[in-house]
Amino acid sequence: MEGEQPRCQVTPRPRKREKSNETSAKETISLTSADLRAMFHLPLAKAACSLDISPSSLKIICRKLGVRKWPFREVCHFESDEVE
Repeated sequence: MEGEQPRCQVTPRPRKREKSNETSAKETISLTSADLRAMFHLPLAKAACSLDISPSSLKIICRKLGVRKWPFREVCHFESDEVE
């Protein structure tokens, strides 16, 4: 399948603040570079929160998919230039 984008999967670990007896089986999250691009207008922390993963996990996914740096500031700067 030539047009298929590479996917990266991550399984969120339970947060430390969750009690051990309340272990919830979280589903594996699968993301493509297109999924990430749709969130570039958000700060990294908010994008991670919307995916219910940590910012560090999101950074790891980004690097695996070829995004070296979260481009939120560049996207905001570009959008503000278009408005003027």
